[in-house]
Amino acid sequence: MEYRSLESIPGELVAALWRHKFKAAITAVVILALTAGFLVISERQFTSEAKLFVRIGRESVSLDPTATTGSVVSISDTRESELNAISELLSSRSVVEKVVDQYGADVILEKIKPANPQIAAVKKWMSQFDDYNLNPLQVYNLRDKAILHFQEQLHIGLAKKSSVISMSYESASPTLSRDLLESLITIARDDHLRMNRTRGSQEFFDEQAAKLREELESKEKELRDLKNQTGLASLPQQRELQLGSINLLEQELRATTASVRAAKAEVELREKLLVATPAMIITEEVTGQPQTPQASMREKLFDLEVQEKDLSSKLLDDNPRLMQVREQIAQARAVMAEEGMSQQTTRGVNKTRESTELALQEKLAELASLEAKQKVLDTSLAEARGMLQMMNDNEIEIASLERSIELASTNFRKYSENLEQARIDHELEAAKISSINLFQPPSYSETPSSPDTKTTLAAGLVLAMIGGVSVAAFAERRRQLQMYARNLAASSALVASAPPASTAPKSSDEAPEPKGAATTNGAAAAASESRRPRSEHPLPR
Repeated sequence: MEYRSLESIPGELVAALWRHKFKAAITAVVILALTAGFLVISERQFTSEAKLFVRIGRESVSLDPTATTGSVVSISDTRESELNAISELLSSRSVVEKVVDQYGADVILEKIKPANPQIAAVKKWMSQFDDYNLNPLQVYNLRDKAILHFQEQLHIGLAKKSSVISMSYESASPTLSRDLLESLITIARDDHLRMNRTRGSQEFFDEQAAKLREELESKEKELRDLKNQTGLASLPQQRELQLGSINLLEQELRATTASVRAAKAEVELREKLLVATPAMIITEEVTGQPQTPQASMREKLFDLEVQEKDLSSKLLDDNPRLMQVREQIAQARAVMAEEGMSQQTTRGVNKTRESTELALQEKLAELASLEAKQKVLDTSLAEARGMLQMMNDNEIEIASLERSIELASTNFRKYSENLEQARIDHELEAAKISSINLFQPPSYSETPSSPDTKTTLAAGLVLAMIGGVSVAAFAERRRQLQMYARNLAASSALVASAPPASTAPKSSDEAPEPKGAATTNGAAAAASESRRPRSEHPLPR
C-alpha cells in the first residue's frame, strides 16, 4: 500500500472537484434552493424585549411583621438570590397561567389565522392513534400546550453583578409580543408584592391588638380601683413620705412625753410649795415701843428657849433640869398668851402664794395641753403605722398589677407596631408599589427577528460549499474503489493465464529457484501496473 503526502491532498481534491464538477454544482444549487425555500416558507417571528431594574426596596431590607413576634435570627441574603427569585417568578407556571388565561390559548398559540389544510389533514389522520397513545401530535389540553409554548418563547437573562433582568418574547406579531410581555411584567409585579407579604397578617395583628388592648384596659381599671380603695397613688413616694411622717411623729411624741413628765414634776413641786406657803403674811410690824412687862416676859422666854435648845443638845429628855426649863417655857408662853402681844402688826395676802398658785394653774393647763397632744400623737402614730402596714400589705398586689400592665403595654405596643407594618404592606400592595421597576418597557419592532436572512443565506452558502466538496470527494472515493477492484481483477486473471513452470531437471550449475518465485512471476503484471501514473491508479487507504 502506498501512502500519500499531505501536500498531494489539495491537488487531488481540486482534481476531484474538477472531475465531478457537475455533481458538486448540482448539490450546491440544491442546498441553496432549500435555503431559499426555507426563507420563503418560514413564518416571520417578531421579538419584544424588556428590562427590569430591581432596586433595593422594603422587600429586601425589611422583615415580615410575623417574623418579629419571636426570636429573630440574622440571615444574610444576597442580592443575587433575590434576583434569581424574581427571575424564577417571571418564568413560573403560575404567572404564565395568568397570562394565558388573560389572552386565551388560541391567541398564545396563534391559531386565529386559518390552518394549513395539509397539516390539518395529517393531524386528523394521526388522531386515530390517540387511544393507543401513539400520536405524537396529540394535544391533551390546549391550555397546557399554550403554557408550554409561552414558556418556550419566553427568554429571561440575568447578568452577573447587575440588578437588571433582561427578558424577551417571540411571536408572529410584534404587537402580540409586546402585549404579552407587558402583561407578564404586570402580573409578575403583583405576584412579587403578594409573595413578599404574608396573607392574613393584618387581620391577625388587628385581632391580637384588640385582645391586648382589652387586657391592658382591664388591668389598668383593676389597678385604678385598688388605688382608689387604698388611697395609694404612687407607692414608693407615699411610702417615703409615710416613713418620714412616722419619724417626725415619733420624734415629736418623744419630745411631748418628756415635756409631760417635766410638767408633772413641776406641778408636784409647786403644789408642795403652795401647801408650805401661808395664805396671809405680816406685811407691817411696829417695834421700838417703851419697856413693858410683856417685853420682859418675851425676853425671858427667849432666854429660856435658848437655854432649852442648849440643854436639849446636851441632856436627855428625862433630865430634870431640862424638864424644868421646858416647864418654865410653857408657863411663860401661857402667861404671854393670856396677856397678849404688845406689838402692832399688819397682815396681808401672801404675794408668793399668789404667784405660786398662778404658775401652778398655768403649768396645769400646759400639762393638760401636753397630755392631749400626747394622745393625739399616739393616735396619729398608730394611724401612720397602720397606713404603712396597709401599704406593705398591698405592695405585692400593686406591684403584680403594675408588672402585668407593663407586660400588656409592651405586647400591645409591639403588636400595634406590627399591625401598622402589616397595614403599610397591605396599602403598598393595594397601590401596587414594588421594587421591580421598568428599566426598558417592552419594545415594538416590525423588523422580524427570525429568520435572519443574512445569517440564513450565509449558512446556506457555507452548507452548499461543504455539500459540493463532500459530494465530489465521495464520488472520487467511489471511483477509486471501483478502479482498484478492476485492477485487482485484471491482475488475478493475468496470473491465472500464465504458462506452468518447466519440469526438466536442471544442471548442477544452475542455482535452485528460490522459494516463492512463482508468486513473483505471477505478480509481475501487478508490478507493471503499479508503475502507471498515480492519478490513474487507486490506492485504498
